[in-house]
Amino acid sequence: MEQDSVTGALIAIIIVTLTAPLLAKLTKKFGYLRAGLDGFVLMSVIGLVILVLVPDALFHKGKWALVVLLVGFFLPAVAEYFGHKYARYFKGDCHAAQRKTHKIVLLISAFAIIFHALTDGAILALAKSDHATPFLSLGVVAHRVGVAITLWWLLEPYISSRSSYLMLILFALVTYLGFSMAGSVSAVVEAGLGGYWQAFAAGSLLHVVMHPLRERNIPLKTIQNAHRLGTCIAFFFLIASIFSALELTTNHMLSHQVLDPSNTAVTHAGMEESLYILKQAGLIVAPWLLAFIVGLALFRVRSKWSLKNFVSASARVAPMTFLIWLISAAFYALMGTQMVEDHPLGIGIKHVEIFYLWLLLVFSALLYQGAPKFFTSVMPDFLSHDHSH
Repeated sequence: MEQDSVTGALIAIIIVTLTAPLLAKLTKKFGYLRAGLDGFVLMSVIGLVILVLVPDALFHKGKWALVVLLVGFFLPAVAEYFGHKYARYFKGDCHAAQRKTHKIVLLISAFAIIFHALTDGAILALAKSDHATPFLSLGVVAHRVGVAITLWWLLEPYISSRSSYLMLILFALVTYLGFSMAGSVSAVVEAGLGGYWQAFAAGSLLHVVMHPLRERNIPLKTIQNAHRLGTCIAFFFLIASIFSALELTTNHMLSHQVLDPSNTAVTHAGMEESLYILKQAGLIVAPWLLAFIVGLALFRVRSKWSLKNFVSASARVAPMTFLIWLISAAFYALMGTQMVEDHPLGIGIKHVEIFYLWLLLVFSALLYQGAPKFFTSVMPDFLSHDHSH
């Protein structure tokens, strides 16, 4: 790929990063855009956690990273619980504890995301290879659009606009540093507690964003449509990120480069492994999940049967099966290939077809409902609270 194109992509990434506040500012004037950005941010964070932060943490720190992720998810909830219980220490404002907790975990998460920007810059540097196509750079740029907007949208309500913008500037500088020092990035990422840091950030981000998001000044139908649109746009960026990661692996195979600790591609090898784990776990549980959706949907519409009611009931059950899939993938990550080898029914072509059928159903429900409605429907009541920007 031509060096001018790669340099142009780097400039585009920096511009996208620094102009993220402009879109956020527009949303303050237009409620529809704000609701749409809620869907975009939630979908982006879920993708960032599942496809980037968790795989990198597992790749560098192993299975204990899952424990740290759970700590990152539940620790803020515990802090908020005691904050509500002892609200008098916050001058009677029980929401002050929640805001203080969110501010702390978001700052920790923000620095972890900024730290991860090193690998974005390094991957962009690899796009200069003769085997790379323009899609690799496009994927990195698309990934950055989602992350930059998400970073600003999450931070700005809790810290000053000036401080939030300084974080974006740091984000851009770290990306350039990763681009300039691509050969040394892996050693930096693997040093110290970086993997645990990213795992904690993943859990913390999930805690903050997976709460009911409410807009009180615009019609509910308008909010739902905006959530759907934002979710679809974020879904496109996630697909672009996945394809760019897969191309990175293919590029290294074509150029006969070995993935070792001195190679910058190792910092994103975790994403391909994550996709493999998700697929293998899905092959095992998809038949049961599909049966669960059909069975529970039929039970719910037994007294008022119609195809429309059945489809609606199936869509409401789908989020729970998505959560079960992720939990199964976590077990697969802990147990390795033994989970597939010991499966009593074996894994055949029918399992693949059923898995993709279930996947189509779930992602159709996700895009139709929008990320906020889809994901918050599986949130336990004790973790739910009003989350507004």
